[in-house]
Formats: sequence, C-alpha cells, structure tokens
Amino acid sequence: MNARISSLALIVALAGCADRTADFDDPAPTRVACVVITGWGYWDNGDKHVIINEETGSSGTACLCLTDEEVLSGARNEELNDLAFAECTRLVDLFSGGFDWDDCEENYLAGAWTSGLSFAEGDDHAWMNSGGLDCNDGADESLGCSTDSEPGPASVVLSALLALALLRQRRG
Repeated sequence: MNARISSLALIVALAGCADRTADFDDPAPTRVACVVITGWGYWDNGDKHVIINEETGSSGTACLCLTDEEVLSGARNEELNDLAFAECTRLVDLFSGGFDWDDCEENYLAGAWTSGLSFAEGDDHAWMNSGGLDCNDGADESLGCSTDSEPGPASVVLSALLALALLRQRRG
C-alpha cells in the first residue's frame, strides 16, 4: 500500500505543477541595455564642460534589463529616459566645478538619450554597465513549479484522492 501512496503523491505533485505552469510561456530573456548620458554643463561666463561621471572619468549611463523586443519597440524608453534624467542630474550635482545650468532637462524632454540605446555587452559596450546590473539575478526562480501559486482543479482532485487513500490506510 505504501508504494501506491508514494506513487499517488508523486502524481499529485506533478499534476499540480503542470496545472500551474501550463498557462504561460517562458518569459523572454533580458539583457543589460544602457544609454549614455550626454550633455553639457554651462557657466554664466560662457564656458561649458561635458557632463561626466567624475568617479569613473567616463560618461554616465542608465541601464535596464530589457528583452530584444523591448529594445526594438521602445516599450520602456520612457522608464529609461527617467533613469537617464535622474543620473544626469546626479552627475551635475556631484560635479566639483558646479554649473550654472545644464542640458539635463532639455535632453530629457527631447528623449535624446534613448536614441543611443544598446546592449552593454562585448569589448566595446560592457563598460556602460558601471552599476553592475545583473539581469540573470533570480532568473532560475521563475522556472519550474512554484508552490506559491494557486492550485488548479487537477491538483485539488488528486489531493482529495490522496487524503482518502491515507484515511483508508489508517483504518485498514
């Protein structure tokens, strides 16, 4: 009888998992995609200076985990533009020379940064991911069967059958 109960328990687990994962496809893989913060800071005397990240000596960047489709469609450009604006203003605030005004708001309103969106991969573009964004962090958790989701009808029926079999074994 124990072998039958073990088999039934395995069937319940597998049916419940299949019931919960059958309704959706695997999500599209994401990669780190970044824009380079471009712009100038100005002083009242007419001088100007490129807005850079003084900590790294390079241009600032803003990055998101995006699918190929999101990059091509521009579906998350507004979110990326918001991040770029926040980074631009942060870099301006940190600049030791202090500007009287800058291009951050103008570039933000024009959506200028998102036209230079690219994946931060390979020798030429990996530097853009200066924040170390990892799009694979926790990706394995989304695969397979999760016991946190609501059980489907098949797993409820099989669970009831398992409970009846256990009761019968105790009485028998």
